[in-house]
Amino acid sequence: MFRKHTITLIALMMGIFFKIQAQSIVLCESYDDNGTATGIYNSWDIKSGGSYVYILYKQDSRFSSGSWYLYIDYDWTNSGTLTAYETLPLEPARDKNWLVYDFKFTDAGNYRAYIMHDGVELASVNFNIGWQEGEAPTTSGSSTIDTYYYEDSELKFCGSVDAEGNPMGIATEFYMGSNGKASFKAYLDNDFKAIQTSLIYVDVYKEGVTDPVDAFSITVQPDWDYIHFQLDLTSAGLYHVDLYNADDIFINTADVVIR
Repeated sequence: MFRKHTITLIALMMGIFFKIQAQSIVLCESYDDNGTATGIYNSWDIKSGGSYVYILYKQDSRFSSGSWYLYIDYDWTNSGTLTAYETLPLEPARDKNWLVYDFKFTDAGNYRAYIMHDGVELASVNFNIGWQEGEAPTTSGSSTIDTYYYEDSELKFCGSVDAEGNPMGIATEFYMGSNGKASFKAYLDNDFKAIQTSLIYVDVYKEGVTDPVDAFSITVQPDWDYIHFQLDLTSAGLYHVDLYNADDIFINTADVVIR
């Protein structure tokens, strides 16, 4: 009797194990036409100018419709806490059960990548990026302008900005007006450091929509330590706002809900 229950328990555990393994995400050197990855590692060394690494996701069944995203989190402060680094909309082929994203890493540190479908996390992987020998960037002067430079920045949303440059009515939700749109400000605070760019690229993604619903650039002064700009959104939903500098270096991201 004990033996029978033991076998049943093992079978159940194996079923749970294989169910968990139904989705996987890895970083790899290469892959074949069936989505089989080779050269899988959780530690990678990159050049000072950055290096591309394949991020491959695979599941048992073919892709269904819906909202697909690759999220990448990063340990900005080397404290064990990972927060948003990149939000990447995906458009998987419906006749496949795997996809690959060739991502360029430019910062060393600890990361987590995960796949989301309709707001549900399907698979994740933690990994480390280091510098190749002799490739770590050196600083001359006060700072090197890379993503690290903006690690203390904060992107928030507000109803308005006063004459002294302070955000007023900070919120994460805004409502559609009678004119059929929600109008508010995005406010980037770079923690009293000059923003060191003359151009900011803005990409606005709506949850469930692959392409940006808005993408534009704004001209700024490199010595400013904060900026703000207008956003006008015309439908309800969850939005992701990503900012990059003139050299396409990621600055920050934040989410806002329109009701």
